[in-house]
Amino acid sequence: AVGALLGSRIGKALDDADRGCFGHVLGIGAAGKPVKWSDPSSGVSYTLVPGAGRNVKEKPCRDYSLTATRGKTTEKRQGTACQASVGVWSLLGD
Repeated sequence: AVGALLGSRIGKALDDADRGCFGHVLGIGAAGKPVKWSDPSSGVSYTLVPGAGRNVKEKPCRDYSLTATRGKTTEKRQGTACQASVGVWSLLGD
C-alpha cells in the first residue's frame, strides 16, 4: 500500500520506518500542518501534509500531500489514504 507511494526511484526508498511515519502523521497529524522527517539510510527527506479526515465506506480516510526529496530530485504525490487498522493505511485508487 504505502510502499509504492511515489512509485519511482525515491518512492522505492520508503522503508518500514518511513511507512510508520506516514501512518503516524495521518493518524494524529493536524490538517494542513506539514510534518517533516528524513531517512538517513536512503538520504530521502519527506514532507507530509495531512488533510481533513472523512469517512469513505465507513472507514476513516484523509487526503494527503507528500513530497520526497533526495539531493536535487523532488517527487510529489497527492491522494487519499484510508485506515485499514490501527497505524496501517492503504492508498485509495492504488
